[in-house]
Amino acid sequence: MNMTTIISNPFTATVWAGGESGKIVILSASTYERIGQVDLPDQSQVEQLIFTDRVGTSLGIAAGVWARTRGGNVYLINALTGSVVFEVPHANAKLIQLSNDKSLWVQQKSEISLMLFPFENPIHCIVQTRKGSDVNNK
Repeated sequence: MNMTTIISNPFTATVWAGGESGKIVILSASTYERIGQVDLPDQSQVEQLIFTDRVGTSLGIAAGVWARTRGGNVYLINALTGSVVFEVPHANAKLIQLSNDKSLWVQQKSEISLMLFPFENPIHCIVQTRKGSDVNNK
């Protein structure tokens, strides 16, 4: 499998490597032995992974990994179990980034829209901006 993105998961002493067909391979950080795999619902290439140690209690997880695929889908994965917890609806993401407080920013592929999902409750978009317009608080 060709790896396209890689991160460290300090909670489980693992390395997560995203690749083709919506697959994320989980490796032991000490031996680099393959110990698991996450299969995302979107089978396009995994292009971006971001580890976060701050996720709101509403989702019932202590730490997560945000994954963005070439298809524009964004998923939150439980960093301890490797299970997909949440998919950002209608993300159509070109880029994802965490703010200092670990909230998720999503830049859409159209480049005219930016969405903010707060870490306390990332299932709800609280801000959406469009190029050339005012901020729309939801």
